[in-house]
Amino acid sequence: MGVIVSFDESFLTPNSEVVLSSGEHVILSLDRKGLEIKVLASPQGKERVLVHLTPDSVAKICTGLWDNRDSSGKSPLRTLVSIAKRIPNAEKLKAAFKAAAAE
Repeated sequence: MGVIVSFDESFLTPNSEVVLSSGEHVILSLDRKGLEIKVLASPQGKERVLVHLTPDSVAKICTGLWDNRDSSGKSPLRTLVSIAKRIPNAEKLKAAFKAAAAE
């Protein structure tokens, strides 16, 4: 399972850095344009955008995962990070978020 390195739910740009179990560092950032997930630069490669999802796709993913009885206190960033840290590597993370957005 991945590890959360940083987590900031500030109003303007909520974001979190997660180290996946593969050792890859990813940043999940939310803004009015939606969600952007980037793989940070490393000795193995340059920084790159894995996926960008629209606000509608983010809302669909989050509401699909929230239990209607207990959604208080669950922010979109917290929900998305809880998914991301369970996925072992960047390519699988990209595929999972693209598939979720397509449903």
